[in-house]
Amino acid sequence: MKKYFLLMAVVSIAGCQSDNSKTPSPDPMDVLREKAEKIAMQQPSIEATQVPQLVLKSTTLTLREKQDLIFPPYNFAYNTKNSLVSIAAGNESFWKIAFVGNQASLTYNKL
Repeated sequence: MKKYFLLMAVVSIAGCQSDNSKTPSPDPMDVLREKAEKIAMQQPSIEATQVPQLVLKSTTLTLREKQDLIFPPYNFAYNTKNSLVSIAAGNESFWKIAFVGNQASLTYNKL
C-alpha cells in the first residue's frame, strides 16, 4: 500500500511539471500583419500628380422667403496663393479671412 501511495505521489508530481520545450504558437494577428506587409512591399509605389484646382468665382443661389424667391449673387475673392479671402453678396462683403503667417482670422458680418 505504501508503494502504491509513493508511486501515485511521484506520478502526480511528475505530471504537474510544465513542459518548457514547446514553443508558443504565434499570434494570428501578427501572422496576418506580416503577410499584409509582404504583399504591400511587393506593390509598386503610387505617385500622384498634382492637379490644379479651379477656384469658384461666383454663384447665384435661389432662396425662398415665404412666397418670394430671391436670387442673390455671391462673389468669391482670392489672394495670390488662391486662398479664399472673402465672400460678398453683391457688393456687400460679409465674410473675410485675414492671413498672418500660418494663421487665419475670420470676420463675419450678418447681411
